[in-house]
Amino acid sequence: MKVRVLIIALISLFFYTYTNAYESDFYPKSLLTEIEKVVQSPNEKNLDKLYQEFIKYKGLEDETIAYAIVEALLNHPTEINEKTILIAQKFSPKNKDKIGIILSDSIILKIINSHIFFNKFAVYTFLKYTSSIFILLVFLYLLVKNYFIFFHSHKLNMKAIGFAKLTIFLLLTLAISITFNNYLFVIIAGSAVLLLIPENVTAKIAVILFLSVFSILNSIDYNRNEMQKNEYLEIINKPVSMDYIKKSLEQRDTPLMNIVATIKYPELSEKSNFIRFTPKNKFEAANYAIYLLITEQVDGFNALAQKFNLTEDPIIMINVASFYSKKFNFEKYEDIIKNLYTFYPEYHNLLQNLQLNLNTYVFLPYNIEESGKKDTLALNYISILIFFILLVIGIVANRFFYNFRHFKCIQCGESFCIKCDDGYLHGNICEKCRIFSHKIAKADASTLVMQQFQIEKYKRITKFRNLIFMLIAPGADRLFINQPVAGLILAVLHSILIFILIFQTAPFIAPSNIGFQFTITYLYYLYICLFLLVYIANMLIKRDNNGI
Repeated sequence: MKVRVLIIALISLFFYTYTNAYESDFYPKSLLTEIEKVVQSPNEKNLDKLYQEFIKYKGLEDETIAYAIVEALLNHPTEINEKTILIAQKFSPKNKDKIGIILSDSIILKIINSHIFFNKFAVYTFLKYTSSIFILLVFLYLLVKNYFIFFHSHKLNMKAIGFAKLTIFLLLTLAISITFNNYLFVIIAGSAVLLLIPENVTAKIAVILFLSVFSILNSIDYNRNEMQKNEYLEIINKPVSMDYIKKSLEQRDTPLMNIVATIKYPELSEKSNFIRFTPKNKFEAANYAIYLLITEQVDGFNALAQKFNLTEDPIIMINVASFYSKKFNFEKYEDIIKNLYTFYPEYHNLLQNLQLNLNTYVFLPYNIEESGKKDTLALNYISILIFFILLVIGIVANRFFYNFRHFKCIQCGESFCIKCDDGYLHGNICEKCRIFSHKIAKADASTLVMQQFQIEKYKRITKFRNLIFMLIAPGADRLFINQPVAGLILAVLHSILIFILIFQTAPFIAPSNIGFQFTITYLYYLYICLFLLVYIANMLIKRDNNGI
């Protein structure tokens, strides 16, 4: 329900943005009136009236209106049927398959076809959020696990010194992150490497590899294509009002804008003053060729059509058919109609609708898919460089402290260093526990009893700690018992779950993929079921002696 409220708010914002531009002239008022009726009651009659208004203003493709209709139908499921779905698809032919899947009753169909809703923006958003959560989780897990490296000291006031070290480390990490805000999570990832000092080689390699991969994923940038905001395409595709076009001409009085405006509203043309224009590409050439047809400059049209190979394009065919209809040359008109019906049935239906609802001939501007640059995903090499610099510093620091390492005894939990243990390291077990384990005769009996009490106490604490982490922080429990690969994999799965629970579908919602949330929800349910299976398996799988 929250998602739907958000979608309605976004659609309302979109309409507000465009309908308030140029004194609310983007969409004609009659069209907005019909949209309001459809939102209240998306029955076949209201949808048909809206479509008639849509094509009256030569609307070709408007995904905002299409998905506003989809939202209305989802809010009135009794109105969803084959006819209303077909009408909804007419408002955005390129999203025809998506609309059909969204309005389908089949959950299996939505899950199987959910991949068509993913675009670069969705992929970027998913990677950015989940990698950020994963890096933060690993940092916190390692900080909690190896906090003792800040507290071990041979001076009297160990706690004060330890808190001072920990505070300095956290403040330094925070200060650098705030200073370089754009690289927040790669800096946290680099800082996490410093927390690996007590870890064994296997754990260090696993953590570094995982952090490296997710830091690179976190360094991906999304570059939006400015062509998507191309005002020419907005006017061509959408049912734009005449007042909006007039005011657009006042702001951008270019030959191409005049050409597009004339095709959209021929009454805006001053036929006594023909536009002279040299097109640079097929888009410009096609629209200029249509303008030449409107102004009956047939030779100029033929020259452009031959030069840019336009005659087989369905939009050009519609315009040529309209020209022959206008000239009462019905023999050639019928030939084009047959070709449209055979090779481009959707455009044939469009022409029939235009003729039935408007007049015997109508000229359409040339519509193209988004041209020029496409949205791209690119690596931010500065971000990657920062991480690897911090990684090298962390590895050097780990190596530097090799001979000054701090350890936590796996039997009693006490932290110790080489100096404490007189240089006799043996499997991360402190000297007292070695004495206790081997029952050395010279050991004092009271010392052995106290050590046994400490070992039993630590085992109870360890089991309780691992149980808590297993329940609330999947992955941390495995890291704590020195199973880094399993722990990091669980942390990845947990990161995705956190993303789903906190953000749901909100980060994905954008005009370019506004139908995403209607199918991704079912993938979320599927993932949550999968995670629960892994989560339960993690609790049931036998652990080593440090586990539960």
